[in-house]
Amino acid sequence: MPGGMSAQDDAAWAPVRHRFPVLRRQTYLNCAALGPMPDFLLETYQQAVLERQHLTPGSAAERARAALAQYLGVDGASLSFWTNTTQAINIVAGSIDWRPGDEVVVNASDFPSNVLPWLRLRDRGVVVRAAALEEGRLPLKAIAAHVTSKTRLVALSHVLYQTGYRTDLDALGQFLHQRGIWLSVDGIQALGLMRPPLDHVDFYMGASFKHLLGPRGLGLLYVQPQVADALVPAMVGYASVALDMDDPAGLADLVQGRTPLRYREQAGRFQLAHVNTEGLSALADLLSFFDALGWDAIADRVLSLSGLALAGLARLPGVRLVTPQDDAERLSLAVFRVDGWDAHAVVERLAAHQIVCAAREGAVRAAFHVYNDASDVERLVMAVRELVGG
Repeated sequence: MPGGMSAQDDAAWAPVRHRFPVLRRQTYLNCAALGPMPDFLLETYQQAVLERQHLTPGSAAERARAALAQYLGVDGASLSFWTNTTQAINIVAGSIDWRPGDEVVVNASDFPSNVLPWLRLRDRGVVVRAAALEEGRLPLKAIAAHVTSKTRLVALSHVLYQTGYRTDLDALGQFLHQRGIWLSVDGIQALGLMRPPLDHVDFYMGASFKHLLGPRGLGLLYVQPQVADALVPAMVGYASVALDMDDPAGLADLVQGRTPLRYREQAGRFQLAHVNTEGLSALADLLSFFDALGWDAIADRVLSLSGLALAGLARLPGVRLVTPQDDAERLSLAVFRVDGWDAHAVVERLAAHQIVCAAREGAVRAAFHVYNDASDVERLVMAVRELVGG
């Protein structure tokens, strides 16, 4: 067994691995794009459909909110559910009372969904400053160089999708909060792999279809309680206002201007209407599954697997690592380049070995989760060794 892990480690996680049918036909290293669902979700969805067929009231939203709040270590009232991460980012960007001359700092190389909503604010007179990566990293000093007295918000990703670099949210958040600056974080490449540290984060958003191993069409947004009530929602629906739906006079008073429009407290003001109930059932069961495994154990496992892959790839001639090797700067991704090979060509060759990875910005990205083991790492390294002739 390669260094850093033992046969006993893999044996302990074998019951988890057996819950993922996709692994019976391929080595799946692409949950950073789309996570495979575990087998027990068939029963979850069946139960959700039965509840809908017989119109028996379920508690999916309440269960999911409670499970998500426990996972994130926050008040459930600070959470709202959306369709995807992009929508949640747009909600935040559109709900702040921007003034001409305000500044936002973004990562110039971030996923477009975490850049475009902020760039659009230029139409409102907001100045957008872009920090550049430094050898695949975005350290605090690179962000601080763009912070001025007019900066109101910094927006970035918890884990960079193309390099695997993990931001120190505590250090960055403390630096920004000392200056009265908000921190907005796209957490989609960290959710499901670790407990995100949110003590110094104002907005944290993500979706369930990657490392949370859940359905598409279900996103989430955390808004720090002290911040939420200062925002005016970019969109409004019956669920976002303090309105008694059983009192027609209440809406009539609003329409006639006799009473003011009052938003619900905390994240309740951002929730518009119905959400994906079946997806929420899946999310609640997935979070219970993860919680039983232990979040610290999950983080250690994916860090060990990606570290094992990086170490093995680093020994191959012509292979250059993109992901930082420092444990504090990474999580589950192992990103690399192969000299003389286009990344898409490498991905195609790996696919011929039934190894599924992704090409991102000229590099090959392998993403590990708790269903992977050392044998998956060995297959990846051996397949790349075949390419380089090492």
